[in-house]
Amino acid sequence: MAGKRPQPSRARTGPAARPGAAFGKGKPAAAKPGRQQVIPEAVANRMVRRIAVATGLPSLLGMGVFIASYLLVSRQILYSPPGGTLAASGA
Repeated sequence: MAGKRPQPSRARTGPAARPGAAFGKGKPAAAKPGRQQVIPEAVANRMVRRIAVATGLPSLLGMGVFIASYLLVSRQILYSPPGGTLAASGA
C-alpha cells in the first residue's frame, strides 16, 4: 500500500496532556492550612430561597389540589373523578 500515509498518534503529549491544562492553570490552588472555605452568607441565603421556591411551591400546589378537590366533592359543589385529581396534582 504505497499510497497510504501513516496516521499520526492521537495521544497528546506535553503540557496539553495534563488534566486541567485546558483551563490554563494546571494545578488548582491549595487552600491555606487551618483555614476552611465557607459559602458567604448572602450566597447561602439566595440558595435557600431558590431551593424553597423551586421545590416548596410545586409541593404546596400539588397538595393544595387534593384539599381543593376534597372540599369541592364533600360539599357537592363539583364532582371530580379521582383520576382527574391525581393528574391535576401531578401537573
